[in-house]
Amino acid sequence: MNRQDRATDWLLGVAEWGQISVLEQPGRSGAVIEHSLVVSGGEFEAVEALARRWQTVERASLFPLCGVHRRNQHTSAVESVCIERTAPVGSTLAEILHGHGPVDEAVVAGLFLEFVGALTACHDEGLVVGSIDQDHLYLCPPGLDGVPALRLSDAGLVEMVVLASGPIGDALGSRFQQLLPALAVVAPEVADGGSQTRASDI
Repeated sequence: MNRQDRATDWLLGVAEWGQISVLEQPGRSGAVIEHSLVVSGGEFEAVEALARRWQTVERASLFPLCGVHRRNQHTSAVESVCIERTAPVGSTLAEILHGHGPVDEAVVAGLFLEFVGALTACHDEGLVVGSIDQDHLYLCPPGLDGVPALRLSDAGLVEMVVLASGPIGDALGSRFQQLLPALAVVAPEVADGGSQTRASDI
């Protein structure tokens, strides 16, 4: 029995760089988000190596990366590196702000305190988090033991896509647009087409 027979696969989106799906598999407590990255430059080893580094990161403020594998496309010579991550639970910070308006500084400080520690730990390991914005930050529902209120999805994903498909280029109108934070919250050098770095995370 192959992987496709064991999983219910729901396609969420398709782009030049690959596709995003939701996987529901027997034996798993929750759904998994899979990013299938088309590798056009023969950088399989680099993409896989970076993904496996992220797989070892255990920070409660990040939704964990739980699987890495390759996939051959049956209809062409194109190959993909598939990145699986625990699906986000909760509402995005964007949804909360849209529904309830701005929050005060004390609440913001409380929410971000643990997340900033996770960000620092990733930087200490030489990892660029990227995509730190209100659409990738989730407020988790209460009652999840050991889970901080604020968690980030897709940590490191943009850098993996760049390794697989090449530079992002100008963020405005980019073919990677759906991976990028809103220009209002992205670092100016990234909006101008520069690479995401630890400095742009900050």
